Amino acid sequence: MQAMREARRCGIGHLADVAARHAQKLGLPERVVQHYLWNFRYHLEAPDRLGLHEFAALAVPGHAPLRFGPGGERRHVLSASVGTLNP
Repeated sequence: MQAMREARRCGIGHLADVAARHAQKLGLPERVVQHYLWNFRYHLEAPDRLGLHEFAALAVPGHAPLRFGPGGERRHVLSASVGTLNP
């Protein structure tokens, strides 16, 4: 999880470079790709995490609870039965 956070932080810090590289590959104007990347959501909100939990429950019945956050902190464990985050 930490590696993913660091990759996100690095990527966000270099959006112009990423946009330039991919704009050339895609044949798109750099400003269009940079705008797309700038407006992308890079953090999972509660509804996003709930959706991932629901997907996992349907894909693999009886799966272990998904945990989000450093070390899988319990405050980030989702409860599909009530559709909210457990405190």
